[in-house]
Amino acid sequence: MTENEIAEYLIAHPEFIAKYAGLLNVPSNAAKDGVTNRNIISLSNRQIPQLQQKIRNLENQLDAFLENGRRNEEIWDSLLRSSLALFEIMREDVSSEAISSTLRTHLNVEECRIFVLSTDQEKANEEEKTFANFITSLNKPRCLLETPEEAKHFTKSWILTSSAYVPLSIKNLIGILIFSSSDAQRFDPNIDTQFLERVGNIVSTIIENAYAHQNLALTQHG
Repeated sequence: MTENEIAEYLIAHPEFIAKYAGLLNVPSNAAKDGVTNRNIISLSNRQIPQLQQKIRNLENQLDAFLENGRRNEEIWDSLLRSSLALFEIMREDVSSEAISSTLRTHLNVEECRIFVLSTDQEKANEEEKTFANFITSLNKPRCLLETPEEAKHFTKSWILTSSAYVPLSIKNLIGILIFSSSDAQRFDPNIDTQFLERVGNIVSTIIENAYAHQNLALTQHG
C-alpha cells in the first residue's frame, strides 16, 4: 500500500484516527532528528474537523428523527381522541356538522366539510356531476395547495391555503371529507396520507351506520 493510498483511507475513515488516537503522538523520524517541515500537515488537523462534522451531521439526523417521532405521536394521539369522540355521537345525533365540529376540535384544523352525493346522477346539475366524478376518481386521500377545478363550485367560499381531499367509502353513496388549513405545511402534497385514510375510514363507518337507521342530509354547501 502506497502513502497516497494510506492517506486516502484515513481521509475516508476518520473514525480510525479516533480509535487509534495514540498514533498521532508518535514522533516521526523528522521530529526525532530535529527536522521541521512546514509543508507537512498533521493528520489530526485534517481528520478531527472531518470527524467533528460527521458527529454534527449525526446529531442533526437524530434531532430530526426525534422531532418526527414527536409529531407522529401527536398525530396518532389526536386520531385516537377524535375517533373516540366520533363514536360517542349518538346515532340519532349524527350529522355533517356534528362530525365536522368534532374533527375540527380534535384535529385542530380550521375547516372540515363533508359531502355525500347519490350514485344516481341523472337529476344532478353539471357542477354536481363534475364534483361526483372528481370524488370517484380518488382512490386515496390527496393533499393539494390549489383547489381542483372540479371542486371549486363547492369550496370556493371557505377553502384555505392547503387542503386534504379524503374519499369516503359509503354503500350506495359518493362521499368526500375535505380539510383545509391556513398552514401550507399542514396538508403539503408530499406528506404521508395514511393518517387521513384512517380518518376517512372512521367517518365512513359513522355515516354508514347512521344511514342504515335514518335518511341523513349530510352535504355541506360552502
